[in-house]
Amino acid sequence: YNILKEYKKADRLVRQHRKRNPTNYKYLIDEAYLADLNGNSKKAKKIFTQLSRPNENPVIRSAAIRGLIQSSPGKAGFIILKALKESEPKIISTAISSISLLTNSDDISIVAKSVNHLPVNGQIQLISALSPFWGYPTVFLTIKLATESENDAVRLAALDALGDINLESSVTLLADVSAHGKGKEH
Repeated sequence: YNILKEYKKADRLVRQHRKRNPTNYKYLIDEAYLADLNGNSKKAKKIFTQLSRPNENPVIRSAAIRGLIQSSPGKAGFIILKALKESEPKIISTAISSISLLTNSDDISIVAKSVNHLPVNGQIQLISALSPFWGYPTVFLTIKLATESENDAVRLAALDALGDINLESSVTLLADVSAHGKGKEH
């Protein structure tokens, strides 16, 4: 009962502030989050989509993209991939940090499968962001395959991610790389 009461209070405050400041996007984003919490994901997605367009301020777009990811299970992986292709660093950073919000296994797999299609910097960031999801076969395989990358930095990021995984197979792989590896991996 208290939560519902607080929600209604928050909703009323957001609407009041939006009426006073119709150009302040913060209140529009708040309204979208409240709509999503209230089960009106259609309204939330509409607002987040409008505010995530390239002509918006990167800070506003970033908040909107994060909201869109949270309110779109099953499509969030594609939203992240689209954001990773942007040239705006704030949007790329949002995409990487939003990986931790993923709950849908299809979204996680879609993101994991994209690692090899990114520039080296993106691969490194994505491997690190995906490592908490090592229990998903696609993620574990992606990280394992990245240990064989042509690029030293990608291999090291993958080995580092495997070091965080407490599995016998990852320990065996790390021991093998340590024994037979060359360069920085050794």
